[in-house]
Parts: sequence; C-alpha cells; structure tokens
Amino acid sequence: MSELVSPIKVGPAKDVLLLHDGSPFAKTVARLLALDYRLGGHNLERDPAPAAVSAQALVCCFSRFRSRYLAGVRALAQRFAAPPVVLLAAQSSQSLKLVEEMPGTVCLFEPLNFATLKQTVKQALNTGAEAAWSKLQPQNRQALQASSQSFQSCFAASARGEPLPVEQVFAACRAVKDSFAGANFGEWLSALQLHHDRSYRHSMLVCASLTQFCQTLGVRDADLERVTVGGFLHDIGKFKVPLDILDKPGALDATEEAALQRHPSFSRDILLAETGLDPSIIEMAVQHHENLDGSGYPDGLTGEQISDLVRLTAVADVFTLLTEDQTRQAGRTPEAALEVMANARGHLDLELVRRFRAFVLDGGADAAAA
Repeated sequence: MSELVSPIKVGPAKDVLLLHDGSPFAKTVARLLALDYRLGGHNLERDPAPAAVSAQALVCCFSRFRSRYLAGVRALAQRFAAPPVVLLAAQSSQSLKLVEEMPGTVCLFEPLNFATLKQTVKQALNTGAEAAWSKLQPQNRQALQASSQSFQSCFAASARGEPLPVEQVFAACRAVKDSFAGANFGEWLSALQLHHDRSYRHSMLVCASLTQFCQTLGVRDADLERVTVGGFLHDIGKFKVPLDILDKPGALDATEEAALQRHPSFSRDILLAETGLDPSIIEMAVQHHENLDGSGYPDGLTGEQISDLVRLTAVADVFTLLTEDQTRQAGRTPEAALEVMANARGHLDLELVRRFRAFVLDGGADAAAA
C-alpha cells in the first residue's frame, strides 16, 4: 500500500489519515481518495497502535472491521473533531457491532458510490476545519462561522427552489467586512484555506480581495457592503452545476466546461427572483466572466457595457483562480498571477489590474490609488 498512501511521518499536514488493512478494497479506496486529498496511511494489520499524525479527518477502510482494530481506531478518533468515516467491503454483524461502539461514526459499504464517498469525507474535513476556527480571534471566528452557515443556507435554499436567506447573507457579509479591519487578516486567510468546500473557499477569497481592494479605492459604508455581498454571491449560480464538475480535480472536457459556463445565467435566474436586491450585486454575479473585447459570457458584452464594479469583480476572480491551490497543483505566486493578468488585454481592465497589482504587492490605499 506504500505506493498509494504515504506512511505517517513528520512533514506537511495531511487532509485524511487512512487506517487500513492492506486489502485490495483499501487500495481501491486509497486511489479514489488520492484524486482529491493528501493522504497519510497506516496499516493496522502490520501495527495495531498507530502514532498520531497531523490530519483533518480520519477514514478507516477494511475488508472486515476486526475487534483488534478497535483500540487503535478509538485512540486516534479522539484527536479528530468529526467521528471517523468507516468503509467496509462487506457487512457483518461483528463489523456493525464494532462500529456502533463509536457513536456518530459514518459507515459506508461496498459497492461505494464515489460521489457519496467524496461528500462524506468532505463533510468530515470541514467539521475539522470549522472546529479549528474556535482558536481564532473572536471577530475572525464569528465572521467565518457566519459566512459558512450563510453559504450552506444559500445552497440548501437553491436546492429546494426557495428564496435565498438574503438577510442572513447581509448579516454574514457585515461580519466579514468588519473582520477585515482586524489586525490579524493573515489568520483569517489561513483558517479559510483549511476549508474543503472549494466553492465556499473561492467565493470568500474573492469577497476578501474585492472588499479590501475597493476599500483602498475609497469605497465606504453602504457601497462597500454591496461590494462585499456581491463578492460573496458572485458564483451563486454554481449551486446549479453538478458537484462532480465543480470538484473535478483535473481539466474539464468540453461538455463539462459548457455546463460550468452556464453558472452566470443560473445566477441571473436565482438573483432576479429576489425582491429588492441591488442591481449592481446581480451584475457582479452575472457579468464577471464578460470580456472587454466581447469574447466573454453569458451575453458577450463589450467595453462600456461592463461596469467598473463588474470589472473589479473580474480582476478579483481571476486573481483568486490563478493563486488558489488545486488538488494536484499549487497555485501561482501573486507575482506570477499578476503577470498573467497584465497580459490579458481585451479581457481584463488593465488599468484596474495595475492598481490591483500595487494593492497586492505594495499594500495600502496610496499604492492602489496612484
């Protein structure tokens, strides 16, 4: 199994610790999980007493859950915020009895549905990430908790075809905006990076960079609140895109890319159904993939048809896409991302890119406004 899962050792933190029995079933699961997560592994058949390892979620994968595994699993499970996820190749009364001795444990059986497996592991990971937020400064903790809860509420409402919880969104965005004024913004960003909901993480990173950049440009009060809400909701239409496309670790094929590019149109449908939502917030969500030369989507807008706020949103969105880590690839450095953006003539507003570069690399209102 060593070729599939790196053994426990001192080094970078893992996403998932996989306790296994070395069986073919465990090897198959390891291959699947390695598509999306950084794995650390320990074979309980070889050593029934695993050492502690830095990871966010515990997954146990056995052909059968044997009683001699229980002590090792229990000992490690106490170190995780979420109960372990147990994957079994076959059901048996003994295995089920052992699982029941660990309250809250999620148990899945062969044949595994890959989408269900990914979602279950992601939930365990996010429980761990959000538990770690308890150590943050109160303002940062409250902002992240409020934004995560609001994001999940929006997802649930969209799935049910219900109106968005707009008041909850605005309240969360006020908490987020206020947290940016704190002295430890780096703590906020580092905590956010632990989260494994890629859509939530991306939306919050766009929201953060857009809000802070606009603040350096002199945007204040209600206008800045609209910017923060617009950044938070800019990809709301992705709730209508299948998760296997949103979370795919590799490149999308043409059909998948076409499905993904429908998300601004979905955003229009979702946000136009809301009463009293500022038109600029809707424009940010619908138009941030438009290009100045008309080659963007969904409406092929050009030049002056694209507002300054939408142009700002596009800059923040592209910067975030280029710099955020993907499953198998680290994001570009800010300098490298900004170099790519500086050559995006016809797509991005290069004057805004120049100011954004000053904001990112030099910091402060004077640099961005120059």
